Amino acid sequence: MQDAEEIGQDTGSTAPQSKDVEDAKATKTLTARCFCKAVHFTITVGLSDLPLPVYLCSCSICRHTHGAMSSFRTSLPRGVIPRFIAPSTLEGALTSYVAEGEDKGTCPSSQMFFCKTCGCHVGDRDLVPNPRGELEWRVRSSVFDDHGPQAFRIQGHAHADMATQGVGGMREWLPSIGNRTMTGAGGG
Repeated sequence: MQDAEEIGQDTGSTAPQSKDVEDAKATKTLTARCFCKAVHFTITVGLSDLPLPVYLCSCSICRHTHGAMSSFRTSLPRGVIPRFIAPSTLEGALTSYVAEGEDKGTCPSSQMFFCKTCGCHVGDRDLVPNPRGELEWRVRSSVFDDHGPQAFRIQGHAHADMATQGVGGMREWLPSIGNRTMTGAGGG
């Protein structure tokens, strides 16, 4: 069972804290659902992490599993993982797939999760821990209820080099948003 502090709830602590410490601990909970609502989860992130950077991923894995030129995804901040809301569970509501794509070497080895009912691709979790021993998550920003600029900001293209190699992607059609040039960073 998670303690209240771990899931971003007020622990009732009365210890005096400076304004900077309080601001550093301030969080926002974002809610996500698939199309049929069988998958329902939240993430709690620090206000200092918002807006979460969104990348349009053009790797062959994302293009083929989504049937689109790119997918919109964000990497969750360190230590943040989806918290599923009953009756939705990682094991119960989702099915998964480990991609063996042509560009597997450019994408981290990850397990992709899809709703068992409607097929919505809600996110990916790495199969290999990062140097801190954590399995990192990337989630699709389109499944969140709050799409506002305070929650998410399209930052750039991931695997943009693949789009310039004639394998597809959005980079050539979406080089900028407003007056901001889209970066080619973001990795897998």
